[in-house]
Parts: sequence; C-alpha cells; structure tokens
Amino acid sequence: MSERVAAAGLDHLPRGRFLAFAILCLIAAVLFEDSLSLAGAAPDFTVIVLAEPALPEVVRIAAEAARWGEARLVLVVGTGEPVPAGLPPDAVVFEAPEADPDGAFASLVGGFAAALDGGTDPGDAFRSSIVADGWTAAPDD
Repeated sequence: MSERVAAAGLDHLPRGRFLAFAILCLIAAVLFEDSLSLAGAAPDFTVIVLAEPALPEVVRIAAEAARWGEARLVLVVGTGEPVPAGLPPDAVVFEAPEADPDGAFASLVGGFAAALDGGTDPGDAFRSSIVADGWTAAPDD
C-alpha cells in the first residue's frame, strides 16, 4: 500500500477498481467451481450486493452469478436511475439518496443484506434493518 493511500485511509481507495476486482473474483469462483477445492467445499454465497454504480455488464454478471448460486441480488441504483433489465425476479433494488453524510442509508443496506445472509425473510430483514437504524414509518395523511 502506498504511503499516500495509507495516509488517506481506505475510504479514498479507487472504488471502481475494487468493485471490478471483487466481480472478477466472483466470476472466477463461478467459472472454476469444479477446480476449486477448499476442503471439498464449493464456493458458497447467499447474497450479492452491488452498492456502487455499476456498468450494465457488471450488473448482468452479478445477476447471472446470483441465479447460478441461488443467491439473492441486492442492487443499489443512483437517485433517479432506472432499474436495470434482466435482474432475477427475487432481486431487491434500493434507490440511493443523493447524499448519505451520516451513513444511515449504507447501514440500512448493510443490515438488510446481513439479515438476508443469515436466512431472514426479505420482509422481516427490511423491517429489522430499519428499526435497528432508527428509521420510523411516515405518518398517515
């Protein structure tokens, strides 16, 4: 790690490169499942989260990996961005706010994904993540 990156902290690493690397690792795990041997276990994942704006090709690959691994895809799209076509029917799509200065939205998505990974039903996972982060329902008009 360069001194400049170390001084700036991990928040300043180029996210696009990390995301590309993570997707490539996922693709390798999917393509080379038979060749991988980790004590006889194949790669196992239950949730794939794309939380950064991603190219359509990356979204397509993540959707295919979710289908292949029978995993849930959680996708975060930018404010006002359309939902990409070709997602698995059980995919969950969040629309990111324009800004998340206190990290509340990121915490919500992370808590939701963690609950899904733990086997919680999506509706219950969402309800538990909003309560854990202090969100409340909007009052009825």
